[in-house]
Amino acid sequence: MKQQLNKPIAGSSNPSRVPFFQKETDTAVSTEERNPFFDKESTPQLQAQTALIQRSPLPEFTGQAIGQYNFQLPRPANEAINGEIIATEELVLSQEAPGTFTGFSDEATAQHLARIHDQQINAVLRDHEDRYHVFKTNLRPFENGINYTLSPLEPNRTIQHTQFVNATQSSTQLNTAAWVERLQLAIRYRNEGNNEAAIPIFVQLIAQATRTSVADFNIANSTSEYRPGLNFNINMHHAYGHGGLFQLPTDRSTPIQDAILAIGPGVFDRNNPNDVRATFLHELTHYAQAQRSIELLRIWRASGSRLSFESWLSQQERRDRISATERLITARFTERNDHSTETLAHLNAFLYSYPRADLSDPDNFLFRSFFSFSGHWNTAGRELQDTTIQSILRFYNTLTAPYQSRFFNYVNTKRRQTMVGHRAIPMNRIINALN
Repeated sequence: MKQQLNKPIAGSSNPSRVPFFQKETDTAVSTEERNPFFDKESTPQLQAQTALIQRSPLPEFTGQAIGQYNFQLPRPANEAINGEIIATEELVLSQEAPGTFTGFSDEATAQHLARIHDQQINAVLRDHEDRYHVFKTNLRPFENGINYTLSPLEPNRTIQHTQFVNATQSSTQLNTAAWVERLQLAIRYRNEGNNEAAIPIFVQLIAQATRTSVADFNIANSTSEYRPGLNFNINMHHAYGHGGLFQLPTDRSTPIQDAILAIGPGVFDRNNPNDVRATFLHELTHYAQAQRSIELLRIWRASGSRLSFESWLSQQERRDRISATERLITARFTERNDHSTETLAHLNAFLYSYPRADLSDPDNFLFRSFFSFSGHWNTAGRELQDTTIQSILRFYNTLTAPYQSRFFNYVNTKRRQTMVGHRAIPMNRIINALN
C-alpha cells in the first residue's frame, strides 16, 4: 500500500534501543537470565525469526508529508488544486503515546481501524518490518464526482507500502433512516423465526456502520463455529460481542487458539449505527491485543529461552523491546483477567465514537460505555492507568468546545455522584488532568 513524494521520511532506527540481535553486555542482567539463543552469531534466519520482538516504532509522523494530492474543481472554476498529504495523528488501539506504537501485525485490523474513522481520508502504511500503521491525514473525503489522485511515497527503507482509504463521500456516507428501516425488517424476520432472512440483513447493517465488508464475516450459530477474524452469531445473547482470546497458554506445547471478533444481534438494541461502531471498536481492541499476545508467545517459544513466559515478558520490557502495556495485556490474557483489556476496550469505544455522537441524547450509550472502564480501574495496573489519563487528555484537546463541555460536565457529575469508591478515582484524576 504505498507510493511517492519529494520529501523523504526519516528512518526508524533508534540508537537508544538495544538491537535485538546484538549480544548484550548489560551487567545488570544475570547470567541465568541471559538466553544463549541470542548470544549466537546472528544469521538472516535468526533475524527473520525474531525481528517482531524489537520495538522499533515509526518516527513521529505528525505534521509530516506522506504523499501528494491533486484534484480538479468542477465547472465553472475548473481549477486544478494540488498539495501535500500530511499525517495528522496516528490511530492506535493500545493508547500508547504518539510515536511509540510498533504497529499491527495484521493488515485487516489496520484496515478496519482506518475505514471506521471515516470523517477524513486515512493512510494505512506497511513498514519495513511488515507491520501496519494507521494515520489520519489533513484531507476530508472528496465530494462525489470530483476527479482526484492521491500519490503516496515511493517505497523506501522505512515505508514499504501506503494505501489511502475513505477517499470519497460516497464511501463514507450512511443514510441512518434507511439503515434503521432495514434493521426493523431484520428484527421482524428474527422474531418470526426466519433467521435465514434476518442474518444477511444484520451483517449488512454491521458492515455499513463499521465500514467493513459483508464478505469479511463468517456466519456462526455457536462459538464452536467461530473462525479467525470477524464473525456474526445470531445466537449470542449474553453480550453484544466478544473479541480476543478465552485464555493464552504459558507453556511451550499447548495449541494456541486464533484470535476472533464476534458480534451478536444485541448491538442493535438502541437502533443506532454509532453504537454498533462503538461495540465493534471495543471488540477490535480485544482482537488486536490478542493478536499481539499470540505473537509474543510464539516468539518466546521459538527463542529457546530458559525463562518462563511471564519472566521473559518482564525481561523484554526491561530491555525496552516491548512496552509496559504489551507486557501487562499479555499477562492478563494468560490469567483470564480482563481488567486491563476491558479498560482499553471501553476507552477506545468511547474515544473513537464520541466525536460523532448526538449531544442532545440524554442517555448517551457512549457515556455509559466510557463510565464502564472505571469498574476495571483498580486492577488495571498503574502503567495502564497513567496511559489512560494521558490518552483522555490528548483526546479532550482535539474536541470542539460543545463536545469538550459535555464531556467535562459528564465526568464532573460522575465524580460528585461517586465521591467514594474505586469508580471515583479515575473521575477525579481526569478532572484534575483537565483543570
